[in-house]
Amino acid sequence: MNWFTIVIVNPILGTVGIVGNVLNCVVLKKSGFNKPSNIFLFGLAVSDVFVLLGAVDVVSILTQFPKRIPLGFSFWEFDCSDARMAVFYLNVKRIVYAFQIVGMNISPCFCVVITLERLVAIFFPLQFSRIIRPRRAWTVVTCSFLFWAGFGAVFVNRFTFVIGYWAQFRSCVCKYALLPNDAEKLFDKIATWFVWYIALGIIILGSVVIFARIKVFSLNRRRMTSSKSASSSRTTRTLLAVCVVFSCTQIVRFPYVMFKLSFSDYDTQGMYVSAMALMSYVNSACNFVIYILLNKKFRTIL
Repeated sequence: MNWFTIVIVNPILGTVGIVGNVLNCVVLKKSGFNKPSNIFLFGLAVSDVFVLLGAVDVVSILTQFPKRIPLGFSFWEFDCSDARMAVFYLNVKRIVYAFQIVGMNISPCFCVVITLERLVAIFFPLQFSRIIRPRRAWTVVTCSFLFWAGFGAVFVNRFTFVIGYWAQFRSCVCKYALLPNDAEKLFDKIATWFVWYIALGIIILGSVVIFARIKVFSLNRRRMTSSKSASSSRTTRTLLAVCVVFSCTQIVRFPYVMFKLSFSDYDTQGMYVSAMALMSYVNSACNFVIYILLNKKFRTIL
């Protein structure tokens, strides 16, 4: 199943998702960046592309094939003379993985920002345009990318490759390892708490509040008659769906991160890790579908 996911499912999902997110960026640009929500969605689309690079990672696919296949390079069946090729493959792998890590950390940040932006729009509609401005939105997006790009650079720097001879099987084994120092371990712990605990909590709680507020409006028959109000309601539903999908797909990672799950069976661990990665790819790929289904203006521009 792990082979099928890496070789078949992930590349298809990644390709479709990348194309969809590129179309998202094009449509958002045509719609205009005068709306802060469009700016945040643009940043989210770019971060989703970063995540989906891991799904179409050619190196990961090639390493699932035996050496008899052209360019196949199973790390469990090569001799020491293949060490240079192994290092080349894994250097490409770590660059792709760095982009993926940056995207996976930025996506929760943007979902938090989107949640807070909608809360302001719902509870403080008259002050919204003064609080949430396009220039401030661009500042948030830019600072988020710069901050997590620095994290990605540090991540690549500590990505170490180990090539050793395994006497039991009379062959070399090539693997990658993370060797962080104490400061980097502390930063990792802070990032983990923010991304997987604080951010996920804010998104879930905020989504519940937004949903409840929308239901109250519906039950009280407060129909929005102006085009601006209708547009705001449509935007709220779209952004709420984005946050809900993110929460549902990422909740599968929560036990692994929170309880530091370990598996005695290597195959079981591989399947769980593949499932977590697959959920991340599903989340990054399905935003385009959400926009198509829930936003009439998006369909018109497309």
